[in-house]
Amino acid sequence: MDRRGVEPVGDERDWDGERQVDMGAPLLLTKQQAAAWAQVSVDKIQEWMHEDGFPAIKTPRHVRIHTQLFQAWLAERAKAGAS
Repeated sequence: MDRRGVEPVGDERDWDGERQVDMGAPLLLTKQQAAAWAQVSVDKIQEWMHEDGFPAIKTPRHVRIHTQLFQAWLAERAKAGAS
């Protein structure tokens, strides 16, 4: 976790041992990108969006999913054995 409390994506570490964000990865994903990344259907992403804590940013016309928070959310679900 970095100083802001965010767990970076990737395994790169900087000079003081903190994990660094993969700058090649987008900060926000569309539902389609998130589904492809997680290897699930867009319908599954839609279903997960209704669960508490899902890292989605919703506007009247768009939904974006925060990449790092989505990765952390999936990891927590995996630990808990959720589907």
